[in-house]
Amino acid sequence: VEVARRDAEEWALRVYTDIAGSMMQPLAEAPLGSAYSIGTCRIERVAALCAVAMPSLALNCAKLLSRHGDHCGAVSIVVQQAMRDTPMLMWAMQTLVPKLGMNAFSTGIQKWQNGEMPVAAQLALASAYHSVGDSNEAIRWATNANLVGAPTEEELPYANFEATREYRVVDLLPFINAAHAACNSKAALLLAELQMWWDPSWAHLQVLSSLCSPQKFGLRRQQLLSLALNDFMCRPEVRFEVMVREGMHQQAVTVMQGIAQENVAACQKAFNETFQKLEPELMTQTNILDLLWPLLERLVAQSDGIDPAMEALAPVVTQRVLQCYDSHVDATQAHCQQNAVNQQAKSQMRTWLQRARRMYVAAGQGPQWERRFSDLSMSLRHKSSLAAVFTDFNNPDQPGTPGGPAMSGAMGQPMARPNNSMPNSTVASPMPPSPMPSTPSGMH
Repeated sequence: VEVARRDAEEWALRVYTDIAGSMMQPLAEAPLGSAYSIGTCRIERVAALCAVAMPSLALNCAKLLSRHGDHCGAVSIVVQQAMRDTPMLMWAMQTLVPKLGMNAFSTGIQKWQNGEMPVAAQLALASAYHSVGDSNEAIRWATNANLVGAPTEEELPYANFEATREYRVVDLLPFINAAHAACNSKAALLLAELQMWWDPSWAHLQVLSSLCSPQKFGLRRQQLLSLALNDFMCRPEVRFEVMVREGMHQQAVTVMQGIAQENVAACQKAFNETFQKLEPELMTQTNILDLLWPLLERLVAQSDGIDPAMEALAPVVTQRVLQCYDSHVDATQAHCQQNAVNQQAKSQMRTWLQRARRMYVAAGQGPQWERRFSDLSMSLRHKSSLAAVFTDFNNPDQPGTPGGPAMSGAMGQPMARPNNSMPNSTVASPMPPSPMPSTPSGMH
């Protein structure tokens, strides 16, 4: 195969100089006296031509060969091209290594080591070595990949972990565990430090705690808190979790209020991820929820993007969460009772019913929701235009209902309570959003 590969490279370079004319001629035979088959010759020529003349076709050619059972032919294309094509290398490590092992790529890996590989490609190799049980190579590639752009191995223990830097999400725990299992405590500590450098978080701090001295752990913990308080480049979910766990609740609320003003989606994501991690006693035995509640109510009124966070809170502070959603259901119900029901009102009713039921179920209050839904149906039974809403709501196969395709319309926009001076109005009135809860003084 190696001889065929070298011959194919020479052939491809000749063809590439006049590819249009070469394609009009019969395909040249393998060099006289070659010890490889015609099939090997053709596959290696395809691989070489992809690498030299048509790199954009390489990945699709490799996938096509693999799909038809010629995994070795796919490897040839990868070896020729993968140094310049990280997505192809990642595909090969995930798809071809389980079938052929890492030895099939040995010559390519030797060639890749002589050049600078992208970090993602090195991590793909590390994961592939780990998948076949070669811990030493997996640790070596993972370490080399994460030292790119970081302080050197000698400098890292004394590096300024409080400094703003370019972060990236990494998960080195499989390699840390592999190093620990191999009794290579030095490699495990280095990987844990690199993980904290690139992706500082409370979870990664806990990984470090079992590998270093109490003094080093205390220093990294202090530096992580400093990042949470001061570094706007740090992910909001990391900043919020660290401040809450360190008991800095007022500062956490102030930071999240600022993030909500600048980027609501980032604020919702931070709450959604963090509330699923925090222990219930941490939320109930402190005042963090009291301080956060006005902001959470405002986010609930704005959209359903905050619902995963409220779903996580529902078993912890059940009545508080249910009352929050019930108030919007009640406002929508009152509006429908006193006004003509248009398409927007139907969409609002369907939306708030769906969101409220989700909270009742999360809180383990399914039977209570059934009674609540029955009462709502009875109170609005005279509104024939809402009949389809209540019927569809209990049929998850219908579009626009829980469990069915996504609903259209104004999702999650709350409605103000109607003016009681017009109980018999028959003209559909506009439904402005309900006023946002005011922020308590001292919260800005």
